[in-house]
Amino acid sequence: MRISPQLRRTGSYERRGKPRRVADRGEAKRWLAEIAARQTEETRRARDRLVTGGPMRISRLGELDPLAFQLFLRLLGDALATWRPGTTTTAATSGDGSMEIRLTALDDGSTAEVHTPDGVLSGPDHLIDIVDLTSGHGDHAAPASAPVPIPVPVPRRDAAPQLAEDR
Repeated sequence: MRISPQLRRTGSYERRGKPRRVADRGEAKRWLAEIAARQTEETRRARDRLVTGGPMRISRLGELDPLAFQLFLRLLGDALATWRPGTTTTAATSGDGSMEIRLTALDDGSTAEVHTPDGVLSGPDHLIDIVDLTSGHGDHAAPASAPVPIPVPVPRRDAAPQLAEDR
């Protein structure tokens, strides 16, 4: 068994002298609360932007900002993951249970384009119906748990307070 030299010499691991000063983390907590509030608002706006209010073609979505586009891709991926050969309609709920998407194939061979500031997504057009299950509107009840915000990269501020682990 290894015994540290300090423990062997003094019989204690305790540091001598006055205790360390307790760090005030109030500014760091305020900064993190500000980031969380901003992310929550951005996520709400992205959800509101995607709610269709009934079936509509993907090609009619118009231009999406990066956060709304990220949410749209997640919802579309969830719906396509449930797609089975021979089906023409599918429905899926987002991973956090806050949104539902219904996807219906169109047989007219049309193509949809979704524009973003970073480029254009194109593919077969479908009818989509996206419902925000947290809003309490429509024919769906809100889920029991609160929605989980989508992580948004936040640039680090030079003036931001550092946590003890960062020092």
